[in-house]
Amino acid sequence: MPELFLYLFISTTPIYILIFKGSKYSILLKHDGDFIYASISGSVKAGSKTGNFPSDSKRAFAREVLTLLKKRYANEMHTALKHSNPWELLVATILSAQSQDSQVNKVTPSLFKRYKTIKSFADAKPRDLYWYVKSLGLYRSKAKSIVLSARSIMKRFGGKVPSNMEGLISLHGVGRKTANVVLSNAFGINSGIAIDTHCITVSNRLGFVHVRDPKKIEAVLMAEFPMREWGNVSHLFIALGRDVCRAQAKYCSRCVLKRICPSSTYRMHSKNPGNFYRAGISKT
Repeated sequence: MPELFLYLFISTTPIYILIFKGSKYSILLKHDGDFIYASISGSVKAGSKTGNFPSDSKRAFAREVLTLLKKRYANEMHTALKHSNPWELLVATILSAQSQDSQVNKVTPSLFKRYKTIKSFADAKPRDLYWYVKSLGLYRSKAKSIVLSARSIMKRFGGKVPSNMEGLISLHGVGRKTANVVLSNAFGINSGIAIDTHCITVSNRLGFVHVRDPKKIEAVLMAEFPMREWGNVSHLFIALGRDVCRAQAKYCSRCVLKRICPSSTYRMHSKNPGNFYRAGISKT
């Protein structure tokens, strides 16, 4: 069944109804200048395991999400990890795995004061770092990754942190998320989107995906957002996740995306609520 696009008018409010293949339906309603996603009769949610809005609609939705998030979280489009050079950011990002950035920022000042260069880390033994990072979870494996990464950088990259994805992920304990953080924040290079737990939660609730695999989520978001914004997407999703869209609870009434998010529990207060029901549209 081919995709269909219907354009209806109810009173003075235009309603765009998107009909997808199979039994997947979604509605894009423009009301009082805002775009609102809802479900037909509240029975079917938009999106499949990888999100099944038509590409043009998904990108329009992505642009609106980005615009609203930038207005709210403009001052948070950067990493919260304190650093003064690419190596310090790499170390801090390795330490941040399953730890809060605020916790990492408490241990790195003394660590960087004791070990000032990549060579000094390379000359150390993993256990030498334990005292500085023992307040963090998995500190033994993190210390090992830092020391082995320092040795690889000294031996294979001339003492400089590699500025490409291939080089970074070749280091011990460095995956795509860590590499994306370093490339975007230390070098201004967008090779992908760093996906953390906040990004997983937000991406699913916004309907871009219905999976929790970071690689699949990254691939979908890269397709929907322009490359120049990839670094910002990660920061903005993290900011939203920390603020109101937490994994354990969501606070939709305070969310800047409450009018367009398909998972929002915010209820519209329409001047003429009958418009929703005559079209068979749930107000949620």
